Amino acid sequence: MITKWMLECRNEHPECSWSIDHILPTRVIDAGDSSSSTPCLVTTNGAYGLWVTLSHCWGGQLPMTTTLETLQERMEGIPMTHLPPTYRDAVEITRKLGFRYIWIDTFCIIQDCRQDWGRESTKMHEIYANASLCIAASAAPNAEAGIFASADRERHISRPLISFSSSRPGSDLKGTISLHLQMNGFP
Repeated sequence: MITKWMLECRNEHPECSWSIDHILPTRVIDAGDSSSSTPCLVTTNGAYGLWVTLSHCWGGQLPMTTTLETLQERMEGIPMTHLPPTYRDAVEITRKLGFRYIWIDTFCIIQDCRQDWGRESTKMHEIYANASLCIAASAAPNAEAGIFASADRERHISRPLISFSSSRPGSDLKGTISLHLQMNGFP
């Protein structure tokens, strides 16, 4: 679904390189279209579309991953309550921005399959470069910190494109999501 702000960004900001002509990564998380949807991992089979990425720190305890053993389970659905807070927040942001797909490395690359890791990790630069935008959880030291909860440190980012209020369902965490134009590439 292309929203009004997406069209404005694509048409009025020459720095943005949006295209619906990009082939989706091999696997993406389908965030669904509402807070009642259960996200699931999908194999895209060369389909075209828009997606966002999550740039995050693995620090500390290993975050929730996809393995050969959990692949089918992830494709059937990933309950929001099972996701670490940073991933849960990223799925919420994806939905609120009007996107359907998000690429998170720990889910979209099979972590215990050498062949899949070798093939998919070499595509990461293209996955980030061709994404419509990147959610950077730069204040979160790990997947358990959450994007909203870790965002209390002062940030110096200029030129907001759009801002709106958001919150984590079932929690008292609230904040503002702002899109900013970054001229130096992705984080």
